[in-house]
Amino acid sequence: MSGSAEEIPVVFRSAGQQIVGIWHRPDGEGPFPAVVFLHGFTGNKAESHRIFVQQARRLARIGIASLRFDFRGSGDSEGEFRDMTISGEIADARAAFSWVVSRQDADPNRLGLLGMSLGGLVAAYTAAERQDLRALVLWNPVADAAAARERRRTATSDAELREFGVVNNAGYAVGLNFLAELDRLDPVSALAPTQVPVLIVNGTADDVVPPSDSRAYRDALSAKGARCRLHEIHGADHTFTAFPWTEECLTVTTDWFRQWLLPTESRGAQ
Repeated sequence: MSGSAEEIPVVFRSAGQQIVGIWHRPDGEGPFPAVVFLHGFTGNKAESHRIFVQQARRLARIGIASLRFDFRGSGDSEGEFRDMTISGEIADARAAFSWVVSRQDADPNRLGLLGMSLGGLVAAYTAAERQDLRALVLWNPVADAAAARERRRTATSDAELREFGVVNNAGYAVGLNFLAELDRLDPVSALAPTQVPVLIVNGTADDVVPPSDSRAYRDALSAKGARCRLHEIHGADHTFTAFPWTEECLTVTTDWFRQWLLPTESRGAQ
């Protein structure tokens, strides 16, 4: 299938606030398999060097639809970043899936999920509660949220939290509720019992989320007998910001969703 695709701006709501996204609809009649994308901390629906846009377009070319959207408080969506929490982002992910499955051009029996960085942690919790998911991909996912918080903690951030109730992160006000929540999270244990096929893509030179986080997911899933693959991109950083790294990430991700979301008889024709 060589086809073209429509890229349609969409809005839906979560907790009464407007969420803005882009629906990538392949050429053809449908209904299509559909993948929901979850961006990372301080990210947005395009992500670094528009890697989410590139991935969505590749999926559309092989007949898989996708929804990229901004979590509340990020990108074009309503809300303030200081009010962002992981539980709130999980609620946004639920709302995104509800929007997708309500569409006549989406196949509710062939759903996938892609999460990047902190969005990978959100994806782990989201996948753990869904029985209709058929494929999951995690890019450099956060596994140990408490350790992630400690890596960013400084005397200055502690003083900001005491004085203002928020911490500055490159101009983003990070709220106390979000920080307190990190100590209670265990996404690896939440995801481990899943029966969903999981691909983890890891940059071996990631200095934001250590590669050990990806291996923690792999080890826990493998111990439970899950269909799990860890694909390491040697030398790659956190967001795959070099052409060869991007190409490798996009290729293995596309192949994973092709394998698990497309009918066997159609794969060779893509």
